[in-house]
Amino acid sequence: MTFQYTYVNYLAHQPGGVTDAEFAADPQQSIRARNWFKVNWNLGAFILDYQFNPNLNFNSRTFVLDASRDAVGNLDYINCADNGGERNLFVDKYNNWGNETRLLYTYKIGSNPQNLLVGLRYYHGHTNRQQGLGSDGSNADFAFGTSATADDAYTHYLFPNDNVALFAENIFRVTPKFSIIPGVRFENIITKANGSYINTNKDQAGNIIFRQEGQDVRNSARHFLIGGIGFSYFHNDAVQLYANISQNYRGINFNDLNSSVKGLRVDPNLKDETGYSADIGVRGNVSDYFTYDVSFFAIHYNNRIGTVNTADSTFNDFRYRTNIAQSRNFGMESFAELELLHFFHPTNKDTRLTVFSNLALINARYVSSKESAFNNKKVEMAPDMIFKTGLAFKRKRLSLSYQLSYTSEQFTDATNAVITANAINGIVPAYTVMDASARYQISRLFALEGSVNNLADKRYFTRRAESYPGPGIIPSDARSYFITLEVKLP
Repeated sequence: MTFQYTYVNYLAHQPGGVTDAEFAADPQQSIRARNWFKVNWNLGAFILDYQFNPNLNFNSRTFVLDASRDAVGNLDYINCADNGGERNLFVDKYNNWGNETRLLYTYKIGSNPQNLLVGLRYYHGHTNRQQGLGSDGSNADFAFGTSATADDAYTHYLFPNDNVALFAENIFRVTPKFSIIPGVRFENIITKANGSYINTNKDQAGNIIFRQEGQDVRNSARHFLIGGIGFSYFHNDAVQLYANISQNYRGINFNDLNSSVKGLRVDPNLKDETGYSADIGVRGNVSDYFTYDVSFFAIHYNNRIGTVNTADSTFNDFRYRTNIAQSRNFGMESFAELELLHFFHPTNKDTRLTVFSNLALINARYVSSKESAFNNKKVEMAPDMIFKTGLAFKRKRLSLSYQLSYTSEQFTDATNAVITANAINGIVPAYTVMDASARYQISRLFALEGSVNNLADKRYFTRRAESYPGPGIIPSDARSYFITLEVKLP
């Protein structure tokens, strides 16, 4: 029996996002002084493992989350100045729990051992979300405002959802070297939204000319069966061939059912994403000094969810989240690790110098879209290349490592916009980052560890946020240092 508990509580003063011009001038500047973010996180788990006999093993994991996440600040477009006034306030409370139970059974067909895995998973999630206007101050005040304006901006939603899944997988060892692994999963998903909201329209002077109170109740229930199959051929330690293909599924969640983010609306008829994933590859290990894995993959999605820039009947521009197109991804991923000192001192086991590399080449495009603006455009957040390489040195109690990572440019929306005034959509330029770390085992009980992240102090970013902690470009951290003293109790 294993018990696990994680507690996290912090308050962050957030700088907000920046525009492209502001990032070029000074990535570490801030034009939002009134933005705060607070988290209170309680995560627990109980794990039970039981062996009925050498051929039958039982595993059950029960997990619980009781948490809250609050954000207050000026979350208007970042190209608009903060002129004071009541701030946007998001208050979320989460009460989630679930269980996943598995049985692993080993049996034989002829002289070849086989493995059968069956399991059941249940998950219940409940999110209580309030959004509106808070105080007009600058401190970390997470209380809703009491003015008429604050009342007219308030929404309150409950998002209960349930998921039951049954799954099974079997390793059929046809021969000692060749295996077939089929799997199947039945899913039953219920996603609900129940909330109240107030819609208002204002004239140019800020006066309310239209006000509507409403209720929103949605219930999306669906069930489906998905399957997959894998093949594995073990020639020897140095050469192992494998191939897999499986159906995939991305269900809509409560963030897709409702959005109070400024300028973003959600299609009420939004559909789940479906498709398949496939890969084929070879991997192996040569005398524990050279390890490699090379694979080619394909991923296809129908009803891909994305955003469209459009306008309503009153010519108000907004972004519309809907099913925009099919997408297809082709690519190659490789990993290799080589121990160098083996070639010079093959009998020295106390000292190792290892070089590694990881390369991913990706071609991800939208196809068959009703919107011509999306056809053959790159899928957002899918760079053409990700490359990592580095060195690791180990001698007795001392360990040193160095890593270099390169990510090519990528887009944040389906239209492949390069730059926008509010910086929510646009290109994410290519970036290269280096990290270094060291560890020394002082004794059996004590160890000292340190690292330097972003060794070259590179100015870069990896995301553009629609809301907090932005909106706009979220600059990545400059050079940072960490040192840790590890103590193991006897």
